[in-house]
Amino acid sequence: MNRYLMTMILCLGIAAVGQATIHSISIVGFAFSPPNTIIFQGDTVRWTNLDGVAHTSTSDPGSTDPWDSGTLNPAQSFQRQFNVLGSLPYHCTPHPFMQDTLKVEQITGVRNGGDSPLPKKFNLQQNYPNPFNASTLISYELPRTGEVILTIYNVLGKKVRIYQPGRQSAGSYSIIWEGRNQEGSPVGSGIYFYRLKAGDFNQVRKMTFIK
Repeated sequence: MNRYLMTMILCLGIAAVGQATIHSISIVGFAFSPPNTIIFQGDTVRWTNLDGVAHTSTSDPGSTDPWDSGTLNPAQSFQRQFNVLGSLPYHCTPHPFMQDTLKVEQITGVRNGGDSPLPKKFNLQQNYPNPFNASTLISYELPRTGEVILTIYNVLGKKVRIYQPGRQSAGSYSIIWEGRNQEGSPVGSGIYFYRLKAGDFNQVRKMTFIK
């Protein structure tokens, strides 16, 4: 698979998979974000490396549910389902000062509180980080099922990159862009615009790429 295709990672921040949920954790700024994530038994966590160096997601020694992502190069991701209840400390092996904890709880009745509800309206969020010099996360929310297209333009209005995930259910999604065009070639520094089109919803935001 070409490297630029690997950057199109659709991260369901809260989207049902059967009765489970996928939770997105970004590795950015030599930290796990958001920290101290609370999930339910059977949920999946997906880590995505948004830094410019390699990281790992590795359980601490003696963990009751050990895991190791292996080396995650920039823009790569790793996901895992968790079925063991309790607090699960973990770290980044190359950078041991990067520490975090997952808390796995048992499902009791209808999910609320720790889990965000499904979005009530369409929303295209500001990319993060911005400005950026390696990769950036573009997140959006859908209140209902629809065909989705996310397009990135340069300051002249020329299409640089088109993401067409197709028909998506209501939920929160993210796409990683690491400053490459449709052919996988690096683009130049400058201002870019990204537009989300979902059904009759259309929204544009601006971002800055600095090499």
